[in-house]
Amino acid sequence: MPVADTGLRVQFPCKPMTHAKDATTPTGPARMNMLSCEAAGATFALLWLSVSQPSHVEPMLGALRQAGGAPIEATPPWTVVGATPHRLAARWTTQRPDAQANVRAQHVGVMARGSVVVQASVLSEGANLDAAKSAPFFDSLQWAPR
Repeated sequence: MPVADTGLRVQFPCKPMTHAKDATTPTGPARMNMLSCEAAGATFALLWLSVSQPSHVEPMLGALRQAGGAPIEATPPWTVVGATPHRLAARWTTQRPDAQANVRAQHVGVMARGSVVVQASVLSEGANLDAAKSAPFFDSLQWAPR
């Protein structure tokens, strides 16, 4: 499915709901958009926003990495067809407690193309998340040719 106003395409395993809100980000106010749905004991989500200046891409990627629990050590770069290569574009797996202190596993990736910054994530209901469950979602992400 095409992601509104981005040139990005993604395939969800379920019918996603659209959410949007104005937010204060490290680079200033921005409209954050998200598609999300639940299937097979996991939440699949895609968050995106447009930054106002090219110099804001790196700090925004860094903020999304931090919000997604990226490990401090280097993560391998994540290459998505049509994305702008960036040193902070990466994909990782981590476990984090939720609001009730239950451990939840998540697969997360961040990338950008031009001024559009994206975070894709799959969050499990429990401490384990099979990569085979999230791979089709991540593998479906691609940017339309320019």
